Amino acid sequence: MKTITEIGAWCDSVGMEFGDPAEKVGQIFARYVAAEVPGDEILAHWENETLALRLGHSEWLPLNVHDDGPLINRETHSLVAFGLEKIGDHIWTLTPSLNMPGTIHVFVVIFDVPLPAPWERRIILPYEFAAATGRRF
Repeated sequence: MKTITEIGAWCDSVGMEFGDPAEKVGQIFARYVAAEVPGDEILAHWENETLALRLGHSEWLPLNVHDDGPLINRETHSLVAFGLEKIGDHIWTLTPSLNMPGTIHVFVVIFDVPLPAPWERRIILPYEFAAATGRRF
């Protein structure tokens, strides 16, 4: 699904058949944008260390993400932050899937992401360099 209209139709049909739109898993493709763009497209935007998805007209869903994500609270077993995984130049995926019981359950692919992605850490720490290369300073 690439449009808000398609999401609505998906949720309606799955909800009618199974009672819960999150009962079946779909896939959405969100285009990365630097600023809000009018229209029906599913969009992704990065601001203030938060990834936001536009899944409805003028409705943005803020998502916590982490470099080492996904992060789980060990006591409550609840998701604290999603992870973002690069699957190719300009293409990333949210991990795990976005599951909102009673609303929707989808895998999220984000495309048209600039290089480097705004959420990519650009600093390599000495211990990370040593671990990756086997060399020490």
